[in-house]
Amino acid sequence: MFLSLMVITRINTSINLNEEFILTFEGDTGLNNTSILNTTPSVNSYYTIQIEGLAYSDRNSVVMETTNAPISFDGTTPVSTIPIIYPGQDLSLTITLSGAKSAEEKAFIRYTDDNYSTSNVSEVTFIGANDSSGSATIPGSFNTSGKSVSFYVYTTTVSATNTSYHDLITLNLANAGGSNYSYTVESSWTTSAIDGDWNNSGSWIAGEAPVSGQPVTITNNLTISTNVISGSTTVNSGGSITVDEGKSLTVSGTLNNSGSITLNSTSMTYSSLIPTTMEGFGTVSYKRIVNQAGASSSSTGGNDLISAPVTGQAFNVFAAANSNLVRDTGSNLTLFGPYNNVTPAYELWDEFATATALEVGKGYRAGSTDGSTFTFTGDVVCTTTFTKSNNADWTLEANQDRITDNVWITRANNSGIFNIATETEADGSSGNGISRY
Repeated sequence: MFLSLMVITRINTSINLNEEFILTFEGDTGLNNTSILNTTPSVNSYYTIQIEGLAYSDRNSVVMETTNAPISFDGTTPVSTIPIIYPGQDLSLTITLSGAKSAEEKAFIRYTDDNYSTSNVSEVTFIGANDSSGSATIPGSFNTSGKSVSFYVYTTTVSATNTSYHDLITLNLANAGGSNYSYTVESSWTTSAIDGDWNNSGSWIAGEAPVSGQPVTITNNLTISTNVISGSTTVNSGGSITVDEGKSLTVSGTLNNSGSITLNSTSMTYSSLIPTTMEGFGTVSYKRIVNQAGASSSSTGGNDLISAPVTGQAFNVFAAANSNLVRDTGSNLTLFGPYNNVTPAYELWDEFATATALEVGKGYRAGSTDGSTFTFTGDVVCTTTFTKSNNADWTLEANQDRITDNVWITRANNSGIFNIATETEADGSSGNGISRY
């Protein structure tokens, strides 16, 4: 009986220090070959050779060179205290070693939200090559609302990337005694007990203004003096937002309003509230500057043609809330109303008897007694995109966008869109006061 013995040998003709490589399995043919390092080893340096397990196969490997023995992490505070983190906010950490490191040593934070099935790394920045402490950041783009994050920090001489074999290239690590460091991102940015401007750091519990586009919760009174973009926004009961003239609040998500929102204007500039969707039973009020009406014998003053910026408010409720609405002294009629194509003339609505709801997008002639604001209070019509196939029946609900009880947007086959709840066609031939959109 003849027994053949397979000898494990390996050959790599070109090995770079401080880089991952595959240690090639050659079987008994490797006996006559030599593996070669591309850099001549230094007598006074330290070399850490790490191979992924032992088996008769190619193995992931690395040879790491350091001037001194690899440094460990500080035994007391290797990682600085983790603060409360808000959506989109960077987490900046101080990393401390047990002493001066070799110039070749680097440190990385490895972080994950799926138990390291996938992970990212952020390199620790050391001011000096031999410093014992440095800083690193887990970026705000990773810190989304409510996310649970785990991380640890390790040293290496390899220029690690997200796809590196992190366990293989680790010299030393700090991982909170094996459990890893962790934190959970807050669900939203929340206002402090101090009323103030949106951009003031003192207006927020975090001590800084929210990252743009992130969810927020309003519990106090905030003023918006610059254009602001937020994520889903909640205004609690007792909380309020005031948007200055010429500025805007754009909510890329749901605006849930249980408090109050006020939008201001001047004669030349207006404010905007642009939510994706609206929820809640709070109030939205728009203070719209309206021209001072002049007497019939006066050469100054005049009327404005305005539209309601919010929907759902009955005119008699609106009239009661605005004492500067021009009223006729001998009747209950007011200088407010739409154009009537039948009369044809502008209507003068009765401040008590007219309970017609004001419509967004419809023109009303109006004049004030003092040239100041009318306050409109109602619901916000969110941005709507309407599509309908050619030749589809526009009288069917399925081919309409019913925004309110009396605003049903549709279009005929080859015409512009119109409000089928109050109009019959979009080309004006019916003579019924077409509202073009």
